[in-house]
Amino acid sequence: MHVYIYDDYLNKSKYHKAINRLEIRLTDLGLNGKIIRLEGIKNIKGAIQHEIRLGAKTIVAVGNNQTVNKIIGAIIDTDLYGDFQKNTLLGIIPVGDDNSIAASFG
Repeated sequence: MHVYIYDDYLNKSKYHKAINRLEIRLTDLGLNGKIIRLEGIKNIKGAIQHEIRLGAKTIVAVGNNQTVNKIIGAIIDTDLYGDFQKNTLLGIIPVGDDNSIAASFG
């Protein structure tokens, strides 16, 4: 199962078209999964722990460097860090500015 974590800045109207294209492309490729939007979540760590316990195989950060930083920080702080290392992948879909982490991966 894939879990897509959208950063809260993606709710701005200038990103709606990019997000719509992204979701259509993911559906076309058969990469459907659960979408978590960070604007309504106070406890990112708890949400990620819950998804790993439910069997998430891939966690995808949709956003920029700050999004990746939030997610990696939450993963490292979890009690399930060992399970994450063995069973779960982290992906990045860069949207917007300040994406040097994604650029460094090519």
